[in-house]
Amino acid sequence: MILWLPPYRAVDAVGVGGVSGDHIHLFIQYPPKYSVSFIAKRLKGRTSRILRQEFPELKKWCEKSLWAPSCYHESVGHGWEIVEKYIAVQDRKS
Repeated sequence: MILWLPPYRAVDAVGVGGVSGDHIHLFIQYPPKYSVSFIAKRLKGRTSRILRQEFPELKKWCEKSLWAPSCYHESVGHGWEIVEKYIAVQDRKS
């Protein structure tokens, strides 16, 4: 899956899983010139816009913001397989 954040370069979603009522696990690869907070802000903004267009009732449910202002992130140099397995297990827990 490729998440495009124009006019920025593509962000490659290596793994998505563990979707639950209050969070989602994303395993992404991105150009090092962007900070994690920059990418999180763009992802949250873009997905909020798309979801509110697709589901207008969300505007009533959450008038000010769809996503929480916080996020947890961790970087991985080696050991991608471990992260992918972790996400897969989280998906089964949901």
